[in-house]
Amino acid sequence: MSEVQLRVPCHLVEPLLEAVAIRDGAERVVFALVSSATTGTKTLLLMRDLVAAPSDAYLDPQGHGARWSGRFTLEILNRALRDNLGVVILHEHLTLGSRPVALSRDDRGSAEELLMRFGAVQPHRPHGSVVLGETSAAGVF
Repeated sequence: MSEVQLRVPCHLVEPLLEAVAIRDGAERVVFALVSSATTGTKTLLLMRDLVAAPSDAYLDPQGHGARWSGRFTLEILNRALRDNLGVVILHEHLTLGSRPVALSRDDRGSAEELLMRFGAVQPHRPHGSVVLGETSAAGVF
C-alpha cells in the first residue's frame, strides 16, 4: 500500500485518546476494528470500533513498551473475522513540543510479526500498527 488514511469518526476520538493514555509510566494499547476501501494506490481505513486491552490482559513488559496476552489477541482476531474487519493496534508515545512521533525499532519489530500473523488469519482486510503523538501519528500497514 502506498498511501493509507486511517479515519476516526468523531464519536471515537475521545475514547481512543483515553484508551491509549500512558498510565503510571506504562504504555496502553487499543485495537481498532476497521473497514476498508481501496482505489488505485490509496487505501482508506474507517475505524468502526475500539477494544482497549483490559488490565488483566497486560503482561510484564520485560523492557518493551507494552505486552499483552495472546489470548486477548485471539479474541480480537476472532471478532475481526466474524465481522470481516481489519485490525489496527494503536498506542501513544510522549513527544516534546511539535516533534513528529515515530515508531521505535521495537514497535516496528512487533508490528512486522503481528501484522504478518493478522494477515495470515484475516487476509482479506488490511491491518496496521500506529503510534500517536501529541501532534502527529506514524504507522505501518
